[in-house]
Amino acid sequence: MFIQKSAYNLLFKINDGFTILYNTFSGSALRVSSSFADYFENKFYDSSKYPEKITTILLDNGFLLKKNIVELQEIERLHKESFKRFDELFLFIILTMDCNFSCPYCYQHVSKQTLNSESVQNILNFINTYSIDHGVTKVNINWFGGEPLLNKKAIYEISKAIQANGLKLTATLNTNGYLLDEAFVSDLALLGITDIKITIDGVESTHDSRRFTKNGDGSFTTIKSNIKKVIELYDSKIDIQISSNIDIENMYNYCDFLNSMKDFRNKVVFSIERTRNTMGRGSNYEKSIPQESFNIISEQIYKTIRDKGFGEVNMPKRINVSCHAELKNSFTFGSDGSVYKCASGINIPKNKLGQLDDEGKIIFNTEILKKWSTIDVFKDEECVKCVLLPLCMGGCPEKRVGLNPGALLQRSCYYEKNMEVIKNRVLFCCSDADSVDTEKA
Repeated sequence: MFIQKSAYNLLFKINDGFTILYNTFSGSALRVSSSFADYFENKFYDSSKYPEKITTILLDNGFLLKKNIVELQEIERLHKESFKRFDELFLFIILTMDCNFSCPYCYQHVSKQTLNSESVQNILNFINTYSIDHGVTKVNINWFGGEPLLNKKAIYEISKAIQANGLKLTATLNTNGYLLDEAFVSDLALLGITDIKITIDGVESTHDSRRFTKNGDGSFTTIKSNIKKVIELYDSKIDIQISSNIDIENMYNYCDFLNSMKDFRNKVVFSIERTRNTMGRGSNYEKSIPQESFNIISEQIYKTIRDKGFGEVNMPKRINVSCHAELKNSFTFGSDGSVYKCASGINIPKNKLGQLDDEGKIIFNTEILKKWSTIDVFKDEECVKCVLLPLCMGGCPEKRVGLNPGALLQRSCYYEKNMEVIKNRVLFCCSDADSVDTEKA
């Protein structure tokens, strides 16, 4: 049988004499003896040296390939297929730049600017025209801010109009959780909201010291009570993600935080982000930690999440595009009717892609539009040779086109190619990986 080894194999040894084989393209993980792994890593694979069933398993899981398969071509095909689907429209809508909190690390420039009725109508005109022209049947919205729940009126107006036009609506609400009152919670399903992302930064004392209202009041108790309302009304029909912004102030007490959230076990998922100090009010925030350090700390925290019974850590998986912003059917609408590709661009005027006019047409900035059209990871010699390509697909497109002011490099590589961090993530993600008896025949 003419076979070859995949270009996307990674081998991570375990202390008990076994090795995890992991393939970044197929996403498969297998547990094999380290002696077999040494042979597999250092030699051409000779199928005659091992039972046929072993070769079959390796082929089925993408570690071996038939000679006529060219993986890079398949990755590029899947990437290009993602750009051919226009039946779904992806929108980030910034409902307001105002906020009811005064978090010291906020990366945004807070203002009273709010999406008004005129801009709402312009967005609806755009959705209607775009849907007719491109055969859109589904609209996916990320409600964003500022604090989006300061402008609930626009959520109702846009959601009801989209559904009245016969389009399927799914939405994600990004909120600090403070204004999730009973009336709004009761309408979540009617508004097509299937996911809610809420920020809690640790135990009550820690959270309230950094995520407080403009009046200086703590917010932990109210947010936790509001989450409980959603769970009681919808159970698992609405996915809730609790995210924490991690820095030197709270990086060591995450375990205590999980203990304080025990009532939500199996009801919510947990995630973490890194506080940034490059933009907005938090430009001079001194408690942020470097990305490299965060990568290591984050894996330790995710392991704690799993060990505490708050859910499994997902295995690194292949993606076909680096970000929705890369897609031609994805737009961000600012609260002033401005148009961007990425929600982070709303703080950066030079990134403005265009402006919605009264008819809902985008008047494009041709220079910025041209930059976004130059993204092609398959012309990047370093990326196409990288074993991690299926996991990042070239990374943040805004960095790649040179529009991200915090970017020191063109690429935002997967975990900065820190193989020790990637190894740790794979190992504790696949402790239950299938074992393969690799004894020679």
